[in-house]
Formats: sequence, C-alpha cells, structure tokens
Amino acid sequence: MYDIHRQEEQIFISGAIYSSGLRRLCQCIYQAIEEHCFKDVVLDFTKCDSITEAFMLPLAPIITKYREKSHIDFTLHEPRNEDQIDFFTIPVGRITLRRNIIL
Repeated sequence: MYDIHRQEEQIFISGAIYSSGLRRLCQCIYQAIEEHCFKDVVLDFTKCDSITEAFMLPLAPIITKYREKSHIDFTLHEPRNEDQIDFFTIPVGRITLRRNIIL
C-alpha cells in the first residue's frame, strides 16, 4: 500500500510504490504546476519502503517535459531505505536521478 499526497509544492510519496501509483503522482505534479503555479517542486521519497522500475522509469520523461517546456525545477529526496537508492542514480536521457538534487 502507498500514499501520494501534495502539500503546496511538496509531493510526498510513501509506502510500497508500484506502477499503479504513477497516475496519482502525475495528478499531484499537475496540480502543483498547472493549478497552483509552483516553479519548484519537491518529490519526497524519504518514506518509501519499495519502488519498482515500472514507477520510476516513466517519471524521468515527465520531469524532463516540465523542465524543458515550463522551466520547472524538481528536487528529489531519496528513500531512507538503502535498497531503493539505486533508482535515484540511474542516468535517464538528459537527467540523472540522484539524492537531494535539483533537476
């Protein structure tokens, strides 16, 4: 089970995250950027227990699209669970998902 919710420009992702959670994350990103006009968005994965590739890999082009077309900056906070950190060091296109960096 997972929880994805937004508070202002911060989006909190917790629990066991599978591809089914991607739609909810996209909704939160859309709300933060398009409805509330935030230019800096924080994706906080610190409370994730597990994350699948099916969730993380589609996230990279979504972030890239907002960066290039809308000039949005994203800050990612990696999970505390050491087993999940590998997903945050994968080079994907023109970005690298890394700990606590601004993309």
